[in-house]
Amino acid sequence: MKIKIRRIGNSLGFLIPMDTLALMHLKEGDELDLEPKTKTITLTFKKI
Repeated sequence: MKIKIRRIGNSLGFLIPMDTLALMHLKEGDELDLEPKTKTITLTFKKI
């Protein structure tokens, strides 16, 4: 899946498509851990 980096307020970011959120059972307020690496990013659902 390709997504674009876009301006969000004074920052840059990307949106996670709704079908991906539904597949992962994620909702507003859930937290993800972000692990940046060279040329890749790993997002992991953080259970509270």
